[in-house]
Amino acid sequence: MNKNKILLVDNSDYRELLALLLRRSGYVVVEAATGLDALDQTHATHPDLILMDLCLPKMTGDEATAQLKADPSTRDIPVIVCTALHKGALTERAIAAGAVEILHKPIQFNNFLDVIHRNLIPGCGCCDVVSASLRHRPRAAPSLEPSWQAGWDPGEWGEGE
Repeated sequence: MNKNKILLVDNSDYRELLALLLRRSGYVVVEAATGLDALDQTHATHPDLILMDLCLPKMTGDEATAQLKADPSTRDIPVIVCTALHKGALTERAIAAGAVEILHKPIQFNNFLDVIHRNLIPGCGCCDVVSASLRHRPRAAPSLEPSWQAGWDPGEWGEGE
């Protein structure tokens, strides 16, 4: 069983869904609902990875990411942004602050765990690494939908005829 600790930062019901999926996959999950809580929980629990929403109360996810990356004790923790925003200032600032990947909601669960795995295993060969800093290059995961929709064929239901 996996014992990696993941800090899940989201102020929506989506946090409960992702926490359940991660726990069932063997991860230890710590939760936070605000950007300020994310900073506190990071220092208190020392997670191996952080999943950060951008639209958070008290402090946005990009601001929290910037503070975590500026702190020598937390700068090496990978931050994956999970957001419903596809473009804009918040996503750009999160990338500039050091987020390693952007996942777009709704999450495609069959790819979600692959993204988690590749960011928890340094040097696994499945990430693009930027020079000597060993910082992962941010990239957007595919637009994400529930896995039950992934193989859906509208023709099966007689639509489009």
